[in-house]
Amino acid sequence: MFDKFEVPLRNSNDIPNLLRDFICYHQSELFQYLFLANEKHKKLKNLLLSYSNQTDDSSKIDDLIQTLDDLENHLNMYYKKVSYESFNYLLVYFAGRSSYQPRICVKVLKNNSISPLFRSNYKTYPEDDETQSLSDNTATEEFKEVYFNRKFYLCNDIPKAVKKGKYKNPRLNIDLAKQYKNPSIFDKLRLNSRLKNDRDYKWIEVWKKTNVEFDSDYDRYYKSTLVLPMSFSTKNLVTEVRQHLKIEQNLERILWGWLCFDHVDTYFFDARFDVPVCNIFADILSLYAVNKLSYTQYSNIFYKSKEIITEFIKKNIK
Repeated sequence: MFDKFEVPLRNSNDIPNLLRDFICYHQSELFQYLFLANEKHKKLKNLLLSYSNQTDDSSKIDDLIQTLDDLENHLNMYYKKVSYESFNYLLVYFAGRSSYQPRICVKVLKNNSISPLFRSNYKTYPEDDETQSLSDNTATEEFKEVYFNRKFYLCNDIPKAVKKGKYKNPRLNIDLAKQYKNPSIFDKLRLNSRLKNDRDYKWIEVWKKTNVEFDSDYDRYYKSTLVLPMSFSTKNLVTEVRQHLKIEQNLERILWGWLCFDHVDTYFFDARFDVPVCNIFADILSLYAVNKLSYTQYSNIFYKSKEIITEFIKKNIK
């Protein structure tokens, strides 16, 4: 569990050097990601060309399944690897602001529902299985705002926003949240003296408890949140690429997901610096997302392989 931590040895205020290190890291990683993906996709294509639908050759099917799995595992695991390394860079960037780390999460859109992909604390929460849909208004405000406007969402005082009716979250007990009052500096000092920590237990009570295993995780009861689009500009894409990716002509940016942050303190985030810096991280991670789709969702080779494997399994199931 992320709890109180020591500030890393790196000077977290040295933003240009931090960003340079981050970009240099991804230069080599993105090259490897694409090179290996291309080799595995090429192998899949060659197997597909050698395969005949008229021949129930189980050995060739096994090779096809193994190669397809190898491609998917590479795309998924490599994306996971670089995401977690990116989280580490981000934690260095935020270091020193608080005695608690922010939580970071990549979320994606699957079948019009928002789904967590990677979390910086490596955890899977019970609410991760709950559907947040953009179509039936169950998505929280931050995701709808970013999705429809393609801009960042920032709420630095969730307790205040709830009282004004400007923030909703299914995990919050709205009635209790509206009665909540931020502790004064004297309340914090008394609490720190008595319990030897600065946790806001009254705010914890405002959140609905979902699972004993995670209810003690203080970082789940956040007061600030920042969400940015994982997207890229489409205005320079030629017609052929737009058609391949099924992008509408009037769409200037295509969204692949959300880069999400939250923190237990109010006013933890500073839009003047955090938005441009974190947008760089979101844009870099988007490159892996779009290239992953190039080898899967937008690949005829990938779909044809899936189709052959499915048909073979149907024929051979007694």
